[in-house]
Amino acid sequence: VTQDYKEAMALGDRIAVMSQGVIKQLGTPEQIYREPANIEIARLFGDPTINLLDVKPSRDAKGIYVGLSNVQVHLTGAYDATVGRDCVIGLRPEALRFVDEGTPAAIPVTVEAETPLNEKIVTLVRTVRGREILVSRPAGTPGQTEGRAHIAVDGKSALLFDHASGDRIGASNVVNLRSGEAA
Repeated sequence: VTQDYKEAMALGDRIAVMSQGVIKQLGTPEQIYREPANIEIARLFGDPTINLLDVKPSRDAKGIYVGLSNVQVHLTGAYDATVGRDCVIGLRPEALRFVDEGTPAAIPVTVEAETPLNEKIVTLVRTVRGREILVSRPAGTPGQTEGRAHIAVDGKSALLFDHASGDRIGASNVVNLRSGEAA
């Protein structure tokens, strides 16, 4: 038993995440990291922490997308029921990358700060709408250190959460052990 998520990730074959005396999610460390049951778990597992931004999904001919700084980021997944709903998109810092200005779906940002963190570099950027986002890359790899830049989001790695409940949309591995039923 540990309250340190890093220790749990390093030592555990399976992890039970508890909150207020209730097991909220069971799974392997990778499952819990890649498919957190809710925003609370997504925040707990990750260093640096996941970026969480309020969004309202829309649909176009290419599929479901969210707008980030007037850029359409198309999502991969069964998100049809989310169109027009208040949601939260979760973007892991390592799933973001610096790109050239002309890159399709490049989001314009301003670099605010850069911090070495173990074997990676974490860059704090701000969107044109003032949203702060963390971008992580391995130490020694090129990135933007100051001024204007552009980042790209991998829509396949984006997580979508219901704004009201905080539950991940599409989550299926949540178990409430008090009742023994899938949540």
